[in-house]
Amino acid sequence: MSIAIVLGGCDLFSTRTPEEPNKKKSSFVPPTSASIVISNFINSITEKNVDNYIACLADTSQGDRFPFFFRPSSEASATYSSTFMSWNLFSERRYFSTLLNATPTDIIPAISLINGKFDVLSPDSAVFTGSYLLSVKHTIDALAKSYAGTLQLTIVPRTSGLWAIRTWYDIQNTSDSLQSWSILKARLAN
Repeated sequence: MSIAIVLGGCDLFSTRTPEEPNKKKSSFVPPTSASIVISNFINSITEKNVDNYIACLADTSQGDRFPFFFRPSSEASATYSSTFMSWNLFSERRYFSTLLNATPTDIIPAISLINGKFDVLSPDSAVFTGSYLLSVKHTIDALAKSYAGTLQLTIVPRTSGLWAIRTWYDIQNTSDSLQSWSILKARLAN
């Protein structure tokens, strides 16, 4: 009888005001396979999560044998060669952070991988190729909102057994009037 009185006075079952979320949405899954890396990569863009985006890329400070390498499209390489000569994880973080800062909080970037497939899938590496369409409704007037091309990602296991993108080749679609992703990176990394 005294237990009911104690519990009744504590308001244990009353509704409380929900707390505001204090961290970004994350559906990041430990990348135990190359296909999970692709899912994490896409989700990091649509969830606007810089840390998860960078976690998809090889990092020697995380025990990876080789650093992340990005090869820009030919159009970007010709125009922004000095930008891409020293491209690294910091450059990726700077570009993606700048993009997100220029994107209103209620706008979600859209990334589509068309005809994406693994050309190679072995225990020690995987090569994923697919055409992409990236659309971001950012607030930078002098910058296009959509980019298209083909990406080729080489994904390798880390010493921890988790997988990461080791190389990213961006290929411009010559039949498309949209610029490649590399142009967006170069314009925002400076």
